[in-house]
Amino acid sequence: MKVLWFDTETTGLDPVKNDIVQIAGIIEIDGEVKKEFNFTCRPANPDNIEPEALETIGKTKDEIMSWPDPKSVYLELIQLFDKYINKYDKEDKFFPAGHNVLFDVRMLMEFAKRHGDKYGFGSYMTWQPIDTMYIAVIMKQFPTFQPVNLKLSTICEAVGIKLDAHDALSDVRASRDFGTCFLGTIKNCFR
Repeated sequence: MKVLWFDTETTGLDPVKNDIVQIAGIIEIDGEVKKEFNFTCRPANPDNIEPEALETIGKTKDEIMSWPDPKSVYLELIQLFDKYINKYDKEDKFFPAGHNVLFDVRMLMEFAKRHGDKYGFGSYMTWQPIDTMYIAVIMKQFPTFQPVNLKLSTICEAVGIKLDAHDALSDVRASRDFGTCFLGTIKNCFR
């Protein structure tokens, strides 16, 4: 099983209007980490940077505008994914994984479209996500797990996972730790 644990930091919440400024991930194949990556890039449209987004990621507009060109990051991602996925084989795809991962999938798809890729990253991923937010919803059925909300930071605090919130790489590591812990427990139930 090929899993792409990933997270994006963005200039806002609208995948069409806003841009990715950080994407980090862990490529896991059959339970083994094969690659960890962390890219930053300046936004394609600096006029659409929302002040709340800068506050959330703890960066200034000047900082993110000094980061690499988004096209070069897009090309690096394609090159990286090509090492692990045959995009022409419909059975060889990553399962996208993370916390509220469909938001990140949408951002990634729009990121690809901006760079002339009409298929986006759909050639590399299934539409069957592993979402730690939904895992947390299931776990709330247990009396020992009662976070006050479903934010990644709250969930991590409830289970003792270290997190530097709103840094994409830290978020990915924490999501994977939480998700694999839960998934490992489920797998053990079926032995």
